[in-house]
Amino acid sequence: KIQQTLIEKHRILAEESAKKSDGLQLQVSALQKEIENLNRSQKQAAAVHNTVEVRLNRALEEVEKLRSELDKTKKINKDQISKELQSKENLLAENKMLKKQKSEIIVGFKKQLKLIDILERQKMHLEAAKLLSFTED
Repeated sequence: KIQQTLIEKHRILAEESAKKSDGLQLQVSALQKEIENLNRSQKQAAAVHNTVEVRLNRALEEVEKLRSELDKTKKINKDQISKELQSKENLLAENKMLKKQKSEIIVGFKKQLKLIDILERQKMHLEAAKLLSFTED
């Protein structure tokens, strides 16, 4: 009878152990599925991260390219403005010189007109003097 109780005890312990084992086996399966899902999610996240990284690098390269073009354009504009200012200064200086020449030419022309007037008067006086000396003779 003791042996039968021991056997019964062991059978009950064996059944409990089997149930525990089945429960643990289910937990192991569930944890393995969760690990697979986490691994899959990690791979997807890594793929998305890589894609974002590539896009970010392309965007940074594009920004650098555009910044370089902007700097180049600014330099070209600055050079162009500098050339235009120099050209304007040259034109203003030339204009000033031409105005000075014009006023000098006008002054010279007025002097020539006065000289012509003086010479005409002298000619008239000479002719009058000739006529006078001619009539005196």
